Amino acid sequence: MRILYGVAGEGLGHAMRTQAVAAHLLAQGHDVRVLAAGRAAEALTPHLPYVRRIEGLELAIAGNKIDRTGTLIHNLSRALGNVRHNFAAWQDLLLEPAALAVETPQQLAVNAPVSVAAVKQPLQLVSQTSSPSAHFAPELVISDFESWTWCCARMHGLPFLAIDNCQSINRLAHPKAVRAGQRASFELARAIVKAKTPGADHYIITTFFKAEIIKKRTTMVPPILRSAALRAVPRDGAHVVVYQSAEGWRDLPGVLKRIPQVDFHIYGFRRDIDTDVRDDNLLFRPISEHGFLNDLASCRAVIASAGFTLMSEALWLGKPMLAVPLAGQFEQMLNARWLDHLGYGLMTEELGRKEILKLMDRGDAYRERMRRHRQHGNAEAFEAIDGQLERLVR
Repeated sequence: MRILYGVAGEGLGHAMRTQAVAAHLLAQGHDVRVLAAGRAAEALTPHLPYVRRIEGLELAIAGNKIDRTGTLIHNLSRALGNVRHNFAAWQDLLLEPAALAVETPQQLAVNAPVSVAAVKQPLQLVSQTSSPSAHFAPELVISDFESWTWCCARMHGLPFLAIDNCQSINRLAHPKAVRAGQRASFELARAIVKAKTPGADHYIITTFFKAEIIKKRTTMVPPILRSAALRAVPRDGAHVVVYQSAEGWRDLPGVLKRIPQVDFHIYGFRRDIDTDVRDDNLLFRPISEHGFLNDLASCRAVIASAGFTLMSEALWLGKPMLAVPLAGQFEQMLNARWLDHLGYGLMTEELGRKEILKLMDRGDAYRERMRRHRQHGNAEAFEAIDGQLERLVR
């Protein structure tokens, strides 16, 4: 089957999920071409045989809060140029050969990443004919919260499958304890999510919680995890992993130094380093997939914003989490409240010594609750995806 796959660029969680799904689809023999926005394109290019960058919405962040006015102005100023760029990318995709070959045939295993060595660029044309039948013609479009490929599907009358975690805001029922005090933010977020990919033939929602499905054409599955996280072996260590990417955490070192008995491994704070830097009980580390996952698998607990992917990986590895949602980002607020509601960790809107000590003190109770979470890798999610592909394209 020929599949066009669109990927949102805000955060890298969409890219990590896509990498796992696309690897599975390629292993099933499907031809998968990816249009990815922003950082997602950079993250996916080394792992997949066809990735082309498009432009998408970008968030403006001031401190640890989304600047809504700045976000609106920034995206409006880029809108016309983005449409032109994305239309050109779409046209180029349609002129690509119907089949692409690499120097070494891909042999992909389910849940295994595509090695850079196995995908040698540039791609070679299978046929030099210029007849229309030799060009790539998608039979189905998949989107991970990306709207341009939704437009392409609608323009060409193609089946459309949405796979993401964000649609949980619109298509699942959340208890009052999770929504309390957030009605306005909840309704705004639901309207935005609903507008992203409306009228999909089916929605597959990844969640680490169980909630009632309130809309048709919806399937709920466990989080889709990257292969490296699935292979990681959890160990009991003494350090705490801290991951932060928002500038609002400038006072972070001072807060952590007030707890000298705990060793903190910090990612994302020092973007100017390419090797470890030690400062008392703080170890600043450069971003590294292997290094980060090794630290995550062996840590005592995690402190981070409330991104879905890291939260899901922490749960998979049995690591309690202190979640500090980005203000104004309701999806993160929802993730953090569910984490707290289920007893898998703690939510706070202001990171301080008191909250960190509470995470340490309650760690055993959180770990006990997390042991009740059941997930068999990506098997359930991939089964749902395969079933929808078979149903939508016959």
